[in-house]
Amino acid sequence: MPLTLKKLCFSYNPGTALEKKVLKDIDLTFREGEFTAVIGPTGSGKSTLIQHLDLLLKATSGDLLYNGESIYGDKYDKKALRSKVGLVFQYPEYQLFEPEVFTDVCFGPKNQGLSEEEIQAGAREAMRLVGLDESYDTLSPFELSGGQKRRVAIAGVLAMNPEFLVLDEPAAGLDPRGKKELLDLIRKLCTEAGKGIILVSHSMDDVAEYADRIIVLKDGRVQFDDAPREVFKHREELEEMGLSIPKVTQVLHGLKERGIPADTGLISIEETKEEILRLFR
Repeated sequence: MPLTLKKLCFSYNPGTALEKKVLKDIDLTFREGEFTAVIGPTGSGKSTLIQHLDLLLKATSGDLLYNGESIYGDKYDKKALRSKVGLVFQYPEYQLFEPEVFTDVCFGPKNQGLSEEEIQAGAREAMRLVGLDESYDTLSPFELSGGQKRRVAIAGVLAMNPEFLVLDEPAAGLDPRGKKELLDLIRKLCTEAGKGIILVSHSMDDVAEYADRIIVLKDGRVQFDDAPREVFKHREELEEMGLSIPKVTQVLHGLKERGIPADTGLISIEETKEEILRLFR
């Protein structure tokens, strides 16, 4: 079920002297089973964009369609859309508030009018997806590590069985191991559970490794929308925006600038390792 933005614009204080245009003519389509990263400099409109997908903000003009139907129609079931698009904020552990893990994960589906059996089944499946077994059920979320808290918060969103999972810097503040485990989990939700992943990130290394597609925003407009390998070919344009290319790609550019014929189109650690071995073999 695609989620489509058509000529979507958003302004704060529209029609006043204080009007500030944040999003301008955004045309995008998100699909299930696709891992999309949204990047851009500070103030480019990333967080504003994703807040439209869960109806936390409403467009000033343009449209947002789910499966071809405008969600802004008077008769559209907006509550149903929120069950299809799950939003996980930065530092998602702040979304935890129940005394026990399983109770917290059950909170979302309880508000969907489901039976107790359906609520518990959905929560149990969500916890399975994030790698938490029944031994966590009665623990306090506040006793867990940072990475475990985030798994619980994501499980609480997954328990509502969304088709899209929207995450705003979900690995912020985690140590390298916790960060990798969380991003591996999110990738698994895409490839194995078929969720559409929409990830806002400032880490070019992360999006190069995990994303199928990268959207680059600048001043509220889409500058690039392509596969990571293609987006990172625009090194100069990205640097002008204050963005970078992955560290491994920077290494390859450094070699080429020193007269070594390195392939600067590579973006992963593994393929860069093979390229360096080839060059110096």
